[in-house]
Amino acid sequence: MKKHELEQRLLNSRVPKNAYSLTGGLPSEAYCIEQIEDGQWRTYYSERGGRSSLKEFECEVLACQDFYDRLRHDTDLGPLLHSSKGWKEYFYSLDFWVIIFCVLALIGFFLAMLDSFLV
Repeated sequence: MKKHELEQRLLNSRVPKNAYSLTGGLPSEAYCIEQIEDGQWRTYYSERGGRSSLKEFECEVLACQDFYDRLRHDTDLGPLLHSSKGWKEYFYSLDFWVIIFCVLALIGFFLAMLDSFLV
């Protein structure tokens, strides 16, 4: 994925804009990606006016993937990125059918209980 695709994914997933910077810099407590003078890319976490977990890449695609992975593994931001499945993807997933099965089992249980009270 390239930077414009990364930006679109973040917007679609509703990741708060103050949690990241796609232009680098030193924003307060944010994930950053930037292209530096020699054409290389770097990703890092900006906090307290410094860069931590700095990584450099020669390729935009690898830098964007690293940036996206950092967000996915963040305990606050990760769930936003994991929940971006479309309804069709969710419909065909096992999770959906497990939930449906549990709901139907509960309905059957309550109907059986109701039937026993009415008899």
